[in-house]
Formats: sequence, structure tokens, C-alpha cells
Amino acid sequence: MSTATELRKHLFQQLEIAANGEVVSFTFKGKKMQIQLDPSETKPSKLSRVIPEVGGQLCSDDELINWSKDLMVELEAKWAKEAEMWYGELE
Repeated sequence: MSTATELRKHLFQQLEIAANGEVVSFTFKGKKMQIQLDPSETKPSKLSRVIPEVGGQLCSDDELINWSKDLMVELEAKWAKEAEMWYGELE
């Protein structure tokens, strides 16, 4: 907590602190005062809108591993065809 004189000396620094969501306290004529951001001015965090998924895994670990292997075989064949098309036959 600071005095009104100290607040005035560093007014813009203190306003920057308040703009970042912190409360700035000071005394003026023996009374405690605060500067703070209006709650209606604060934006909710992007993460606050995330809804946690219950039971998030839709398949077993084994199914996921096998699916990944099958997908990689399929993708590697596709990439080989594309590479042959662009660069000719590779050794």
C-alpha cells in the first residue's frame, strides 16, 4: 500500500498494474482506496470454455496401436507413389 503522493509519482506504472488485473491500493486523507479493473472489462480465458471430456478414450490402447500401424502402411504406400510420380523411381 502506498500514499496518494507515491501513486501520483508512478501513476502510469500503477495504472498498467491495474490494467493487468492486479489491485492497486493506496491511502488518501487517511482512507484506504483501491484501483482495479472493472470485472465486466475482463475477457474470460479461452481455456475456460473448454468442456472436459468424460471417458475420453473411445478405443483400447491395442486398437489404437494397430490402427496407427495400418495407417502408416497406407500412408507410406501413398507417399512412395507420390515420390515416384515427382522424382521417378527411387532406389
